[in-house]
Amino acid sequence: MDFLKHILDIENSMLTIYSYQMSYIEFIGTSLGLISVWLATKANIHTWTTGIINVIAFFIIYYQVQLYSDMFLQVFFLLSSFFGIFQWFRTKPEKEDKKISSLNARYTMFLLACVVILTALLGIFMSQIHLIFPSFFTKAAAYPYLDALTTILSVFATFLMAYKRIECWA
Repeated sequence: MDFLKHILDIENSMLTIYSYQMSYIEFIGTSLGLISVWLATKANIHTWTTGIINVIAFFIIYYQVQLYSDMFLQVFFLLSSFFGIFQWFRTKPEKEDKKISSLNARYTMFLLACVVILTALLGIFMSQIHLIFPSFFTKAAAYPYLDALTTILSVFATFLMAYKRIECWA
């Protein structure tokens, strides 16, 4: 059990890269994330299994550094991964691949308004989460609004990518 605690604690450095101390859990998460992306380019179903381990690792990391919005984002990515496995087993590749397209200006403005509103709401919640659930979150969230913004943008980007919209890259 002490070995597992040692591996999961971000304070325990595995290696140093240009004076950056990388923990074991960060190395595991990052390595499997890169492998997952590479497997996705090969349309290999193990992109999902390596991705699942990646999101679990980063869930643990984000909890330790009080980036709670990003921690919850990992839950979204975990559920997306299970959905991806289900979809890949369930469906056969389409004969005609859907083309990448762009959003119209009106829909883009609507999505931007949603991002602003949802970021504010999530930021408010995350700035208070240690008061609402003190037994789980003993420390206040680090950068609750910036963390909320990156979380909301990641969710929107995931859906835009699923629908092959070029704006997912922005």
